Amino acid sequence: MKEKTFWALMDGLSRHPGDRSERLEWLLGELRRRPAAEGVEFQARLEAACEAVATDALWRAVSRIEGGLVFRRRLRLFRTLARGSGARDVQGGPR
Repeated sequence: MKEKTFWALMDGLSRHPGDRSERLEWLLGELRRRPAAEGVEFQARLEAACEAVATDALWRAVSRIEGGLVFRRRLRLFRTLARGSGARDVQGGPR
């Protein structure tokens, strides 16, 4: 899966109407229409995008926003939401 395709899917996910489960169902439908290898590549790109924002600076920012009560699980959720919303603050994602 090309990077442009990955970010187009992420953009579509953030723009798709409905709640979280409806948006994820849309994404799964999109991925099911593609060869299995593209689903694997999508997952690898998603993990790389999430890792790219796993920085101490982000940890401090989230901790500050959350009043110092940040757990690793919440940070992972915050990173995933930032990526899913199309933030392009690191390594080539859309803005």
